[in-house]
Amino acid sequence: MLLSIPLCILPYNSIKKSGFLSKPTILIVIGSSIPLITNVLGTLKIVAISIYVTPITFIVAIVCFALAIFKYKALNITPIALQTIINTMSDAFVVISLDGTMADSNREYKENVYNYLSVNIGENFLSYLNNSKNEELYQFSKNIKKTMNENIEVVCELNLSKNNDDIIEEHYFEVKISIIQSAKRGNQNIGVLLLFNDITQHKKDMKELEEKQEIIAKQAQLVSIGELAGGVAHDINTPISAIRTGITMLKASNPERPEAEMQIIETMDNCSNKILNIVNSMRNQIRNLGGNTDTVFKISTVINDIKCITYHEVRKYKAEVEVEIEDDLSIKGDPAKLGQVLTNIVMNAAQAYKDTDGGKIKIVLMRGPQNMAITKIIDFAGGIDDNIKNNIFKSMLTTKGIEGTGLGLYLAYSVIKGNFNGEINFDTEKGEGTTFYISIPIYVEKKEND
Repeated sequence: MLLSIPLCILPYNSIKKSGFLSKPTILIVIGSSIPLITNVLGTLKIVAISIYVTPITFIVAIVCFALAIFKYKALNITPIALQTIINTMSDAFVVISLDGTMADSNREYKENVYNYLSVNIGENFLSYLNNSKNEELYQFSKNIKKTMNENIEVVCELNLSKNNDDIIEEHYFEVKISIIQSAKRGNQNIGVLLLFNDITQHKKDMKELEEKQEIIAKQAQLVSIGELAGGVAHDINTPISAIRTGITMLKASNPERPEAEMQIIETMDNCSNKILNIVNSMRNQIRNLGGNTDTVFKISTVINDIKCITYHEVRKYKAEVEVEIEDDLSIKGDPAKLGQVLTNIVMNAAQAYKDTDGGKIKIVLMRGPQNMAITKIIDFAGGIDDNIKNNIFKSMLTTKGIEGTGLGLYLAYSVIKGNFNGEINFDTEKGEGTTFYISIPIYVEKKEND
């Protein structure tokens, strides 16, 4: 009776590993069953057995065992060694038959890929991919079918994700899809091999490198713009200074000029002063952007200062600024630079109310996910046109004609990205309004033991 247990386990494992009964398994089962069944029948006296039957049955068993061992290599350790090597591979692999059934896999698949592709041996791998309603998995299924139909190797990238307690976990795999052929059957296709190479860490490293390169590029842009602005300011200041000198000489040369002439000279003097102030302000603003005066400060102080500084200009467009501080957060950087960014966005919002009855501009400071301080600047002035919103941070773009320089939002993006290692983006809805989001890492003071 005890012998019947391994005789049941042996075929089960053979089918599980190979998908069918192998010839060595069949011979071993037959060779073991003949003397077992004969002795059971004789012991229970179901049939009469002579003394010659038992030796004959054992001779048959020995012949079956010999065929299994010597002809069909039943004791060959190659399959066992191969499975051991496969399980120690760092890459996961899956073997599927031509009808899509999963025939084999290794330990890495079960410990890593299975968390995202829950397919077991014996289940239909292609049906799982097609029924997942996931475009990524559907394309993966098409690549597998392409390999089957065209007998070519396909390499694709697979992004798998799952929701774990409201946290999205992502894994990236480079998958090599190869056809499996049988040399004994004239290179006939018998299945497909999927080899999964985990490239998640590589993807993260590349993303971090790209972000650092982008920050360096933005900082270089600020330096270039600062040098350009300094040169332009110098070139403009020289002739304007000569004009102002001439105006001063005109005033002094004849104090008793007619009133009409004096008004013209006074207008020229005011205009030249205004040009100097504009040029110097722009030069100072861009020069400050290239500096590196970092300090820890509260965002609320900058927001409150901006409300005061822009008060009269905002009122000119019948608008008003409301401030809402949900969490008084600190960041590290140059408060003057953040102030310039907020001033630009607030003034853009105010000017959006031009030719309207005015409205509100809300500035909201709140704590966001991933330890980020989020500042929202909200207006209700009708939104941004579709033809410009895609390039709003990418080029020196202005919708104000000769009144605008196109530097505001372009430099705002460069400052937030390059100087604060943050992000700036926006949502807009035509006919409603626009919300700008500025996300900057919250400053966390390091302890001495850290």
